[in-house]
Amino acid sequence: MLKQATVWKVNGKPRLAVNPVTDIAVRVAVSPEHFKQRHLVEDVEDRLFAVVDSLNRPAHRPNRNKLMYEKADAIRAALVAGERGKALAAEYGVSPAIISAVKRGHIWNPATVEPGSKGTEMRRRLVAAFDGGLRAGRCSASGCIM
Repeated sequence: MLKQATVWKVNGKPRLAVNPVTDIAVRVAVSPEHFKQRHLVEDVEDRLFAVVDSLNRPAHRPNRNKLMYEKADAIRAALVAGERGKALAAEYGVSPAIISAVKRGHIWNPATVEPGSKGTEMRRRLVAAFDGGLRAGRCSASGCIM
């Protein structure tokens, strides 16, 4: 499912940029080639669910090339203390428009950041896959497993 989520596109962008579970090893049972099935050990399931929780991050991440939350907080504190925006822009190496947007709270404002829901949806899909006993290449209402 997670592999397929890297292929599905929404507004021209993949639903999931990177498959976070590609490094988790899967044990293959010893049997004839045409009967091989993949079995997940319980600790692997636990690790899958732990990784899925990390997908609930903000959908939009601001450009972090010049500014981080610590600097934005320092800019806000300096503005409250009465420093001029133009001087702060020169000090932090950003444009005065960025300083103004930080002051108004339009950008770099932790109060307005909304968490994403990709992890919650992937958790539901994993539960459906484990409970339904889906195998690679099979599809269900919750999606396909590749």
